Amino acid sequence: MEQEVDIVVSPDTPIKVSVIIPIYNAREYVGLAIESAIDQTLREIEIICVDDGSTDQTEEICRRYAAEDPRIRYLQKENGGVSSARNLGLAKVSGEYLLFLDSDDVLMPTCLHTLKQRMDAWDAAPDILCFGTQNGANGWKPTEKNPKWIAKDEIRENYLPTHIQIYPQDRHFLLNYIWNKCYRANFIKDNDLRFDEGRRTWEDGLFVVNCLDKANDLLLIPDMLHGGCSNPAVDHLSGKFYDSQIATYLQDETDFMNRFSGEFDFSSGHYCHANLQTLQGLLAAAYRVHGRKAKDLVTSAVRWPIVMHWVGNIVPQNRFERYLRACVVHKQYQRVIDFYQLLSLKDAILKRIR
Repeated sequence: MEQEVDIVVSPDTPIKVSVIIPIYNAREYVGLAIESAIDQTLREIEIICVDDGSTDQTEEICRRYAAEDPRIRYLQKENGGVSSARNLGLAKVSGEYLLFLDSDDVLMPTCLHTLKQRMDAWDAAPDILCFGTQNGANGWKPTEKNPKWIAKDEIRENYLPTHIQIYPQDRHFLLNYIWNKCYRANFIKDNDLRFDEGRRTWEDGLFVVNCLDKANDLLLIPDMLHGGCSNPAVDHLSGKFYDSQIATYLQDETDFMNRFSGEFDFSSGHYCHANLQTLQGLLAAAYRVHGRKAKDLVTSAVRWPIVMHWVGNIVPQNRFERYLRACVVHKQYQRVIDFYQLLSLKDAILKRIR
């Protein structure tokens, strides 16, 4: 099922930026996201609202906005996840550039106008433009004080490896999110860049890596243009846990190592230690959320060959890392499970006595 509200775009006013908003049961806050796009000081835009099979009043809200503003395109589809919604939006864009806006986020009023000005200041159009965001306690923006043009060689030397943890992320990190970036539409189309519709987690990070892998140029600007999340109760990934999250992470890292092994050092101490720390956090989260039911998740995770690769290339920095390394090397998986069970019990006790 796919339905679309018809709009008429004048050929005399070419669309500069397409804003893609994937939506699912977002009646309480989607209006703020749409209004933040409608109220942009840049008028030559289109707003593509993709309803991923909502069952609340989302359709009524979106159709009301679409009836009032001809720049809004409202698409309906059967529920398939945020990746499939974004892919449908990508297939419909008419603008020279595109960006993604979550249904519970907002753009600053001058966001798109500033992006246009920044891009027009250069002779060529960048494949990717990265800007600052007010999302989070302190927000984030590129470390450069002035706009900086990054060519393909530097992307591959610094920015791509940073996003797969070859280098520390405080060096050349652009965040593994799609919503603090603007993309040249033909760059996305020509390289057939799409979201993996088979996954429920980490889709942003994989898309960013794929874009950096193909990009010829990247423009960094210090402007804070993303206004953050409008839904204080939003349940971000850090606050929930999918059963597939650990396996998806390990599969991504395995794919990255196979894909880029001739270019980057996947045996470096930093790379292996950083990923082992990430895995430790995921395993601890599995026990916090699932309790003893997390046993199968932990058992499966520590048996992955890439985990053996990581523990075989680190110098343990504390007693726990020595313990974990010994358990994996000697395949004493039950001891790893017992340890995380004790950690989970310790956390529960601390919560009760505070």
